[in-house]
Amino acid sequence: MTYHMKIAWDPKLSVNLKEIDHQHQTFILILEEVTDAAEMTGGKYPLLTAAINKLQGHVEYHFTTEEKFFELFNYADAVPHAAEHRRQLELVEDFRRRHYNGEDVAAALAKHMMAWLADHIEVMDRKYVQCFKDHGIE
Repeated sequence: MTYHMKIAWDPKLSVNLKEIDHQHQTFILILEEVTDAAEMTGGKYPLLTAAINKLQGHVEYHFTTEEKFFELFNYADAVPHAAEHRRQLELVEDFRRRHYNGEDVAAALAKHMMAWLADHIEVMDRKYVQCFKDHGIE
């Protein structure tokens, strides 16, 4: 099975906030690790397990960062944005659980998360940019 797909940072994904852009770039690098690990191991343990666990950890870290700023800045769209974060965390956990149960999920996980991230940045993250900048985030 071929797992590798084009997963790369595109400057069009930038929200022009250093910390957030860096976290988004790291997100994409970890998705690349997931597909690389799957390609090298045929979707088996332990390298792929480590990459999926790393992805889950970074997703949680990134969402926590954004939500911390939402609370600090009293961001108006915090509730629906955080609800979308919860939904994605549940999906990542489901992929992780399926992987632990022996299912080959690497390609589907990477494809889903890359598509979701690009859409999420464009639709939801861009909405908070001005609020963050108004509060001194660069």
